[in-house]
Amino acid sequence: MQKQIIAIILSATFLSIILIGASVLFVVQDNQTAESQRAISVAQEHLRKKFRLFDLMLAEDERKLEQRIKTSLPQIADQLLSQDNKLDDIHAKAINELCAQYEVDEIYIVNREGVVINTNFTPDMHLNLRGVSESMAELLDSLYGQGIVVSDRFNISVATGDIKKYSYYSPPGSDYIFEISHHLKPYLAKIRSKHYVDFLFGELFSFDSVSNTGIGDVDILIPHDIGVWSLLK
Repeated sequence: MQKQIIAIILSATFLSIILIGASVLFVVQDNQTAESQRAISVAQEHLRKKFRLFDLMLAEDERKLEQRIKTSLPQIADQLLSQDNKLDDIHAKAINELCAQYEVDEIYIVNREGVVINTNFTPDMHLNLRGVSESMAELLDSLYGQGIVVSDRFNISVATGDIKKYSYYSPPGSDYIFEISHHLKPYLAKIRSKHYVDFLFGELFSFDSVSNTGIGDVDILIPHDIGVWSLLK
């Protein structure tokens, strides 16, 4: 049997990475023999189980982080609003100091039009979040002035492909949204260990337990309106 390359394309929005039976497409380079089809079926089921485990393991760590964010994000917004400068003129140094104080990786300030008007993450400066996806635009509209904190599942940065967790908050009556992000792998390495990260993004998806599949490589691809990024590579 020739080596096969299997890629899982998850139909995920910018807001969440969800494994749903109908949303998983397996792309296989193969001779399409009966033998290879049986091997592919075994591999598909193997990957489904592995991804469900992956998702459950992440969910527990996310819940703990979200509890902290519910308190810290409104405090970050208050400190930014109390600055002498306008929100789009706050210096990156001041934003970096807040990141260090509250143990977040990046801070973004989003105006009513959905444009990032200030951030310490240069690739996203002036990014129009409404252009990311329709669901993202709907999320922004639901947040302005509501005084609630909303967090995504860990997701993909549209600018770099890095895996991050994004959280959003708009103070009561405000026309601005304050957003923060946490980088997944460094965060997990800090609260767990580097070995845990290596297992989650490598060993967990190994095919050692699936014999005679002929599979050469596996990846999980996460598409959105701007591009497609790899979860494992």
